[in-house]
Amino acid sequence: MNKMYYVYLAYLDDVPRYVGFGKRDRYKHVNSGVSSVRELNFHVLKYDKKFRIEFLKTNLSKSDAQKYEIKFIKQYGRLDVGGGTLFNHTFGGVGFRGGHTHISKEKIAKASKNMWDSMSENDKTSRINVFLDNGKNTRYKKGRYSENSCFWKILDPMGNMIIVRGLARYLKKHDMTFLFNRAIEKNRGNPGIMGRGKGWIVEQI
Repeated sequence: MNKMYYVYLAYLDDVPRYVGFGKRDRYKHVNSGVSSVRELNFHVLKYDKKFRIEFLKTNLSKSDAQKYEIKFIKQYGRLDVGGGTLFNHTFGGVGFRGGHTHISKEKIAKASKNMWDSMSENDKTSRINVFLDNGKNTRYKKGRYSENSCFWKILDPMGNMIIVRGLARYLKKHDMTFLFNRAIEKNRGNPGIMGRGKGWIVEQI
């Protein structure tokens, strides 16, 4: 049986904030600034915080790791339902598998824009440099261009902005590829060139 999985707990200022399971380097998303958990990104990017990781269980099968994740989320409690301090948005086990609704996409875009607008110009420059440093993986450093090794700025028709790493992956996940196919081709090999599609704007940073 494959026992490569673990369950981890992320602390911020000694307060339990996130429980997850995974294998290899999965836990690193917590401090990456590009996690799917917005609250983690908020503290990492706006306040330059670093979460402390504790491995609660190791050498687990995937099914056992899922069970322990559920157990620990229940133990520490979710903040969004008023039952604890965790930033988790599910009760664990399988995580979030569905796509975002149009309303949830608007909320995410608005929250990201508000966070960005509240930062000083120096903080914005510093954060972009962090994005770029984190995004330059081995293939990118060697000059082999890949959309998924870069960071991209996306503006919707209402002017809401988000920054993502791995444009093709993000668009596929959110069923938005039809908006940006031409923009991706226009940016390929030409960092910094802006592309447009149906009122949306995408730019590599």
